[in-house]
Amino acid sequence: MCVDYSQTVNKFTCLDAYPLPNMQSVIHNVTQYKWYSSLDLRSAYHQVPLLPEERKYTAFEANGQLYQFKRIPFGLKKAVPCFQRVINDIIAAHGCKGTFAYLDITVCGRTKEEHDENLKVFLNAAKECNLTLNEGKCKFATESISLLGYRISKGVLGPDPGRVKPVLNMPAPRNSKELQRLVGMFAYHAQDRPVAFFSRPLTSHERRHVSVEKEALAIVEAVRKWVHLLTGRRFKIVTDQRSVTFMYNNENHDKVLRWRMELSEFDFDIAYRSGKLNAAPDALSRVYCAAMRENTLHKIHVSLCHPGITRLIAFAQRIYRTPSTTCVK
Repeated sequence: MCVDYSQTVNKFTCLDAYPLPNMQSVIHNVTQYKWYSSLDLRSAYHQVPLLPEERKYTAFEANGQLYQFKRIPFGLKKAVPCFQRVINDIIAAHGCKGTFAYLDITVCGRTKEEHDENLKVFLNAAKECNLTLNEGKCKFATESISLLGYRISKGVLGPDPGRVKPVLNMPAPRNSKELQRLVGMFAYHAQDRPVAFFSRPLTSHERRHVSVEKEALAIVEAVRKWVHLLTGRRFKIVTDQRSVTFMYNNENHDKVLRWRMELSEFDFDIAYRSGKLNAAPDALSRVYCAAMRENTLHKIHVSLCHPGITRLIAFAQRIYRTPSTTCVK
């Protein structure tokens, strides 16, 4: 159950800036080991008790009765950082080695014996702190694990099979043109092999940015995402948006200046690649759509329309299918 606190406690609660771990750092650390256990906490937030004097702020009404949570409920603005802080404190206080937390917990070991010892230490800590595991979702002592979009097996990092299903399930080309397009896509990625992908939705205020600021923001967010790989290295940013070069001119826009200051600690070049030469990033959707039949694409298009437009199209189709002897007013 999740209560809507957007107009109550969340509206008047200060932001807790306690950060979640960097996902790439967690992945990098886990790949140093060869044995893994993935532990899921049952109703994770409900594992953390609230102070008695704070419970009144979680009150909600149901069926004419007023209730209060005794433990952290889902829906609170500070629930995620608070839970992450508690788990990190437990790991540090009990000296849990080879144990990493990104909401869920991963226990690792370079050998089976080391893994079992690390797992024993954490399980004892969890029992002492009254943490309850969801054993149906836990995996113990495996040599491969799916974690944060990756598949890690005996210290080797690879893509999660579930993330590459669109490529594996691509329809076979039916003619020479489709075959050339498919071969060209794979050939492109075999010269510039992608090792990671990143995307995120824009926030409500970011959607109000002008287009050139959105394009610049994409570069800033990408550098933030892979800062642990880019720090101390010279690298090149390739974009099909020529306008991002405005970041290096004499504009004094406050937002732009902050981004320029943030990127000033890195050593990099920005290269412009025109859109017609930069088709590979969305080649997957292009190939898939090209292999579809026209009527299938039409159904997808109609389904994406506003419901009123969809009904209008359906009505128009019925009219045009009506025999010519019928009068339609």
